[in-house]
Amino acid sequence: MRHKVPQTPAMSELEQLKAIMEEVSPREPHIRIYRVIPETKKHKFLGTAGVNGFSLDDVREWHGGGTFLLRTVRSDGKYGPSRVVRIASLPLKRY
Repeated sequence: MRHKVPQTPAMSELEQLKAIMEEVSPREPHIRIYRVIPETKKHKFLGTAGVNGFSLDDVREWHGGGTFLLRTVRSDGKYGPSRVVRIASLPLKRY
């Protein structure tokens, strides 16, 4: 899908890219979910979730247990508060 970005002679490539990203980026506040890798303390991006109705049980169901970094992203694209949480794994079901 191509996006029609109005171009002016003074519009730099970076400005054009920003204009495209403004069109396609989420405008609703959301949460970026990262898994914290214990050995390295680095973060691996897992996905995003909307803030309405979000719960830690959702994270456990989607990604299992572990340590996660949850970063809020405001509707203007700027980061809000972040939290590191530890979530226990779901118990195994016995049949």
